Amino acid sequence: MTTPFACVVTRKAPLHRVRSSHRWILDKLVQIFRQRQDPETSHILSLKLVEQLAPKLYSPIQDDAVNYLLAESAYELETLDLHYGMVAALLELGIVYGKTEVSFTKAMLKARHLMNRDFMNLVIFNQSALDDMIDLRRDSYLTYPALRSLQDTFLLKDDYALYESPQHLWLRVALQTHSHDLAAVKKSYDLMSTLRYLPSSQTMVNAGRKDQTVSSHFALQTEEEDPDHIFSTLAKAARITRTGGTVSIGLQSIQAKGRTVDGLTRRGVGPVVRMLDYATRAFDKGFDSRSGTVTACTESWHADVSALLGSNGLDVHRNDKADNLHTALLLSDEFMKRVESKQKWTLFCPSDASYLARSHSSHFLRKYQQLERRNRGVRTVDAHVLWEAMVKSQIASGGPSLLFKDSLNEKSNENHVGTVQQTNACSSITQQAGADEIAVCTVRYCGPPISLQHTVGHMVLSLTRLAIGSEYPSLAAQASARDTRNIAIGVQGLADAFALMRYPYDSEEAHTLNAEIAEAIHYAALDQSCESVRTFGLYPSFKYSPLSQGRLQLDNWDHPHMSGRYDWGALREKAMKGTANALVTAYTSTSDTSTIANCSDSFEPFAGLLCDGNLHPLAMTTSARHLVQELSELGLWTEEIREQIIADHGSIKGIVAIPQTLRDRFKTVWDVDPDVLVSMSASRGPYICQSQSLSLYFKDPMPSDVSAVLFHAWKAGLKTGVHAIRTQRVHGDSPCDCSPNIEKAYSDCGGEGSCDGDGESIYSSDSLEWVEKGPLKGTGSTGTLQNPIYLHSE
Repeated sequence: MTTPFACVVTRKAPLHRVRSSHRWILDKLVQIFRQRQDPETSHILSLKLVEQLAPKLYSPIQDDAVNYLLAESAYELETLDLHYGMVAALLELGIVYGKTEVSFTKAMLKARHLMNRDFMNLVIFNQSALDDMIDLRRDSYLTYPALRSLQDTFLLKDDYALYESPQHLWLRVALQTHSHDLAAVKKSYDLMSTLRYLPSSQTMVNAGRKDQTVSSHFALQTEEEDPDHIFSTLAKAARITRTGGTVSIGLQSIQAKGRTVDGLTRRGVGPVVRMLDYATRAFDKGFDSRSGTVTACTESWHADVSALLGSNGLDVHRNDKADNLHTALLLSDEFMKRVESKQKWTLFCPSDASYLARSHSSHFLRKYQQLERRNRGVRTVDAHVLWEAMVKSQIASGGPSLLFKDSLNEKSNENHVGTVQQTNACSSITQQAGADEIAVCTVRYCGPPISLQHTVGHMVLSLTRLAIGSEYPSLAAQASARDTRNIAIGVQGLADAFALMRYPYDSEEAHTLNAEIAEAIHYAALDQSCESVRTFGLYPSFKYSPLSQGRLQLDNWDHPHMSGRYDWGALREKAMKGTANALVTAYTSTSDTSTIANCSDSFEPFAGLLCDGNLHPLAMTTSARHLVQELSELGLWTEEIREQIIADHGSIKGIVAIPQTLRDRFKTVWDVDPDVLVSMSASRGPYICQSQSLSLYFKDPMPSDVSAVLFHAWKAGLKTGVHAIRTQRVHGDSPCDCSPNIEKAYSDCGGEGSCDGDGESIYSSDSLEWVEKGPLKGTGSTGTLQNPIYLHSE
């Protein structure tokens, strides 16, 4: 059935003059607006929305197309009045309901061709109890961007139909996690559907499906430059990325370019990096274009370290450019000391220095100095020149990520089984992996700090069940996952929590709360892991671990902030008897899940207020919704203020008409000193088993400024020095560019970005010299979430 629309509503048209073909739309909108506004205001808002919609209409047009356009038009007007955003969500929700079943069982039966047989048996066996769990009222927590994101990526669908609504998604994940334990299924559903915590993207997409790989991160290690082994590693990576997982691959054992071994001249790391890059292009992607990221890792002593500096698209003319590959470098304390004192640094080939990759701290230093005395190096460079190349590479392209190897290994609860030699695409997952094993981590994100200990405890139980009971892309991955049961609980919405508590992000109050939230999460997670031993037993590699010897993560840090609320001594004794998991916390990027929960990304400050977005040229971020509400109450949310925010690239720092207290509370990533981000990361570090996806923001950075902040991170004991440097260079043709100016903007721990460059930086790997040829002009977006402090788990 079609409805013709031949007229356009004129501006300022009185309600009684609107043509009948639009009248049903107005009646519908007035009814919706009246739920939240007085009758007169509802008429005005409805007319404005019809005016926004009218130019988009065409004849003939399907009714469902009108609903799509109505929701989109309402969202476009949210910057004028927050009620438009509410209406956009209601309209979009109506579209979803119109395509899906109310009953969870019926929805799953319609999608049964996508689903795992065992999962469908669970659904049918428990259909009455499962259908009774669904509470559609909880869809009111979701915003228009959240609903669009869910439909685009996470809800069950194929080329022909959409099969589930948001509530079905939460129950699908809960049922996949807890199977016949319906009480636990109900608890998980209640926590997720009220946005207390959210599963990782991988879990939301694959739960219950024929491919049930729900873990997010996998780590591989190459141990020899044997073609069969390298291609075997590629095959493993391909299987993982097809299901949306991210893969990190350690390349420390690849022999240096030009070395002759067994009569063969080696090609070095560069061709392997190129091969990985091209392979990722050929891999079938997972659930969306940002999945399936591969991260190549090596160390600062490797003679081909320059190959990773040149692998982020710095030189468009070089053959070893790698667009789809993320890169990371592990730096030793000895390297950092020599940079600081401007000493020489020796580069080695793994054929002469294989032990270096497997060692850290004093063991690494002893072997490194021994190799230098024996003149086994390939060449010697100035340490500070190599460091400058790393920094400039980060500024120009956002990579490679820089991690401090000694810190992350000394503080790892897995240092008794081996050395951590790689990280994931967002530099937060740090696990030990050998040549014949694949390290695995399952993630989840933590929500509002309501009953935080209860929520985190349930997350540990859920994630441990997933780690033990899930399917994996290989037997090696399955064995590793069940041997360590590594999980990663993190946060999202930290900036929202500060704003709602009226704390400026860079205030002492926020600094303290930041550490205390991390302490609460880690204590609850570790305590539940101890309790879970009764259900799951000790994780198999517990013996000889630091935990078994009574060494907690906070014991690895100098002067950790402790609130005094928790009995860490009692927990230490408890942990010595055994835990169900080797690792329990990691703070990773949360852009996808932040959009769903409508809150700020991870632990970062607000990305901006009015910014370029994927859904509309002037997308409103979460921080704007908090701010707009307060400015509206003060009568300050005017067209003039909106134009100033756009002109100031999403910041209100310089708008004197806005009270100083608000300007302090709603600082964006560009307004907060990067040293503050480092200090806050150091404050919560004692309560994070793995690491943090720390990005640093500079409006127009100088290498010396970035270097100083990175040295601050190293001396503060951080494991990740920087995931990516984000720069904001202002161009006259970009009125509202709040996006990081990097070539590759990785979202949710992996993905592809774009760069429309009006310049380039060329790095010469042979001479370690740089030629600046103008700024890069990048595009990207940072996802935001709605409610304060969401837990995140992987």
